[in-house]
Amino acid sequence: MKFNSFPGIVKFLLKDLPTNDYPVLNSRLFCSIWFAGILDKGINSLRDLFYQLNHAGIKVDLSTFSKANKTRDPQIFMHLYHKLLHYIEEAHPEKRLVLCPFDATVIPLMSKLFWLQGYRQVKLITTLNQDTKSTGHLIVSPGQAHEINFGEDIVKMLPENGVAVGDRGFCSHKVFEQFIENDALFIIRIKSNWKWDENYHITTERGKARVSSVEPCNKSS
Repeated sequence: MKFNSFPGIVKFLLKDLPTNDYPVLNSRLFCSIWFAGILDKGINSLRDLFYQLNHAGIKVDLSTFSKANKTRDPQIFMHLYHKLLHYIEEAHPEKRLVLCPFDATVIPLMSKLFWLQGYRQVKLITTLNQDTKSTGHLIVSPGQAHEINFGEDIVKMLPENGVAVGDRGFCSHKVFEQFIENDALFIIRIKSNWKWDENYHITTERGKARVSSVEPCNKSS
């Protein structure tokens, strides 16, 4: 199965969603409205979107859609994401080692509803498969948790032939131990004050990680 357009991808994602689970706004129509709002660059607001939908004969009120956004289980969107991710993985069978850089970013939470619960930000962590150009499963962690606490979660996001590539923020014995324990390949830039033995090994409780020195060069060298 191969898709050449966004409408083909949307049709593939929506075809298995139920059309009779809600009396007014079923799950397929609910997600279809979201896709329409995302893909149509001429739509600037939800009012514009529902004006077009109503004139196309789709009788759904903006208030009904807004209520659904507050009450529907968000797992439906996770299901669509995992379905597309699974399709991409099948379309690119594993043949060789694939670099999978991973990183974290902080997203501030602007709603006071989060502030009342003591959350001012969340940390988003994911990987990017350089072969399929797709992200791995997303890690969303509330609060101030440091990157080194997510080593095992990052390992789970890697394909079987994946090589994790991380920056100095993930450099810790704890992360190295988690990768070694799970037999995962990884490339992480170490800190300048770290020490290694004569065989370029850093010893952890779980095993040894090899250190390689990479020097900058130009094309002529």
